[in-house]
Amino acid sequence: MLDCIPQEVWIDILTRLPIETLIRCISISKSWYSLITTPTFISQHLNRTTAANNDLLLVRNYSDNSKKEHYSLHFDNHTFDAYKTLDFPFMTPNHYFRVIGCSNGLLCLSDDQFYYNHTMILWNPSMRKYVNLPWPRITFNSHALFMQSIGFGFNVANNDCKVVKVVHLQETCGYKAPPKVEIYELTTGSWRSVNPMGFPYVVGERSS
Repeated sequence: MLDCIPQEVWIDILTRLPIETLIRCISISKSWYSLITTPTFISQHLNRTTAANNDLLLVRNYSDNSKKEHYSLHFDNHTFDAYKTLDFPFMTPNHYFRVIGCSNGLLCLSDDQFYYNHTMILWNPSMRKYVNLPWPRITFNSHALFMQSIGFGFNVANNDCKVVKVVHLQETCGYKAPPKVEIYELTTGSWRSVNPMGFPYVVGERSS
């Protein structure tokens, strides 16, 4: 029966489904798995989902009793109705994460209030998957005190998520400029240093 329906019709149908349903569809057959996991299909589904849900707000709550953060999506309207509760898989007994940014269904979280034990995570709450980022090249152990800002975004040129870390090393009378800059790319799973091209300014602590 599936062979009787053109693939473009199936793509149109599948891109209208919520991500939770698509995850179940992946296990139906190898052909569906191949189709749903292609970058082209993912991009089409993302564009359609974004267009339909562009009025959602992310809310984070922290409970001292459970030592766990709670995330949920709400409609951006006068009643602030709940859309979905997200299952946060990380325990936070002594600290909390802050949201660096969100893009294409991914959240970038960081607990960079502790430079000596810094954790960064890329989390896809719909897919219930996450990636712990490796340690960057510049750390408290390698460079002592520094000031940093972190950014997160999606590069449409190569369909890749990137985390940018801007670091100013501490000097006797302040912080050094230009900064040192590192970029993490999801496709490579590693950090690389980039030349800030003589950027003469100091980026403030935890600036967006």
